Amino acid sequence: MTGTMLREARLRAGLSLSAMATRTSYSVSHLSNVERGRRPVTDAILLAYDRELGDAMDRRSVIKGFIALSLAQRPLADDIYASIAASDANPLAEVQTTHATDLVIASLVERPIVPKLRRWMTDGSSVVLRVNAAGILAKVQGLDVGRDVAATLTNDDEVRHLYTTAVLSRVCELDWQAAQAVARTSLQLDDPATAARRLSLETLNSADAGARWCASHLLRELSPMLGA
Repeated sequence: MTGTMLREARLRAGLSLSAMATRTSYSVSHLSNVERGRRPVTDAILLAYDRELGDAMDRRSVIKGFIALSLAQRPLADDIYASIAASDANPLAEVQTTHATDLVIASLVERPIVPKLRRWMTDGSSVVLRVNAAGILAKVQGLDVGRDVAATLTNDDEVRHLYTTAVLSRVCELDWQAAQAVARTSLQLDDPATAARRLSLETLNSADAGARWCASHLLRELSPMLGA
């Protein structure tokens, strides 16, 4: 899935670039750069176009796009998953993994691995280990672990802060330091209305139960700034 293919799908749907920007809450300049190949087609952009363009999107191309994103993350994901299977938590305790890496790791998770991740999520010796375990579990499909992730985000302030930072950085296009500051200071955002639109879309992210929870939490925090 290339930027050119996204542009063609948008034109088939009869949408201008400005209309697409309004629907997805990305800036016109950002979408223009993606469609021209100046910025990468991320999983979030791919999902946004797929959601808004409907039948105009070539579903086979969308699937190929996800495969390409997965392949880019696969070597690291394989290494981390092998460590998890061997009950070695060290790789997950070193640095917070990315959303894309978590998606690939989660696609590998089988039922016997889930108790290890649950234990590290709740009792991990470091916040990085706990948030990484939560991030992977939040993206595991079909094993009904979303409630456990939500409970951790509700009760563990450190995990909630790091997970919220990651969601803000990815969804609102903030650098990590800025996202941390926003998460820590009651959402002092320059453009809360745009952030709210993007976060409202994230509440429908079927691939990440943790992101859905954080987006809903952030929207509640944003309400006073929106006059709600």
